[in-house]
Amino acid sequence: MAELTKEYFDQAIKTLATKRSLNETTNSLDRVARTLDSTVSTVNRTVALLTHVAEHTDALKEDMKDVKATVQSHTGTLDKILKNSEDWKTEAASLRSAVKRHEQWITPIAKKVGIRLETDGETKN
Repeated sequence: MAELTKEYFDQAIKTLATKRSLNETTNSLDRVARTLDSTVSTVNRTVALLTHVAEHTDALKEDMKDVKATVQSHTGTLDKILKNSEDWKTEAASLRSAVKRHEQWITPIAKKVGIRLETDGETKN
């Protein structure tokens, strides 16, 4: 067993915390706690913001699906209109050709019969 001498007590006291060191530790821990509170608050705000962004992103995805469906529908409609237009152009060309042939037939017949043909302000003999 060690002797209880002044040097022994001096050595033992050196390892004990002082009021000043305890106050400094308390102050440091208070600063750490405030920093953590601030960090937690920032994290909570960030989580709320990210949740809000995620909800809006989901809504945008749904809106984009609707837009895509609408564009596809319009594309289908435009394809049908184009096909009808092409069909109409073909039909019109066919009718012009038929009318031209009929005029070629009717004009000589009209001359033989003695009928004057008029079209759009013109008179044909």
